[in-house]
Amino acid sequence: MPVSTPFARQCEHLPADLADKPVGSVRLIRADLVRWQKILNGNGWGTPYWAHKDGGTGWTVLQRLVFDEECVAAGTPTQDGFAQKLLGPVINAFATPDQKAEHIPRILKGERLWCQGFSEPSSGSDLASLRTRADRDGDHYIVNGQKIWTSYAHESDWIFLLVRTDADAKKQAGISFLLVDMQTPGIAVRPIRSIDDCHHLPERDVL
Repeated sequence: MPVSTPFARQCEHLPADLADKPVGSVRLIRADLVRWQKILNGNGWGTPYWAHKDGGTGWTVLQRLVFDEECVAAGTPTQDGFAQKLLGPVINAFATPDQKAEHIPRILKGERLWCQGFSEPSSGSDLASLRTRADRDGDHYIVNGQKIWTSYAHESDWIFLLVRTDADAKKQAGISFLLVDMQTPGIAVRPIRSIDDCHHLPERDVL
């Protein structure tokens, strides 16, 4: 199948110590993930799911599927799926030039890992019931609330989260999408141990 030929070369760039890591981990440790991202980016494969105009590969759906299959077959580390598949396309479509300059290069180089802040103790799949609030204060927002099941929050540099910015709007509206540095004062991350005793689903407070 001709489309697969270029992707088989990724095996040549996979260090032996990164291949076939233990399957028990949901995602590999940060150091391995970052190292693999830099290798991919150095070969032009840093963002296989983005359009070429956005700094991605510009691959077709079929090419992306082949790439994913080849990665699995080679036993490669994963990428930061939150940045690659969820956040990146949003930034590319809606962010200001300054925001793109701040985040896109660091995603490409593996210098900034992300987590997602959607679920709350009282709001799982029903995001319209979320309670975390963000109040405008000049050029900033003051965020108060709690998120839960925040995968890899303890390893992440930034978080993208949904917050309520208009308490008077109907519950399906008045919700905004914020990008927040995890080192912001007032953020607390607490581990939630899963049944396999792994720690990848923290609880997070924003005060």
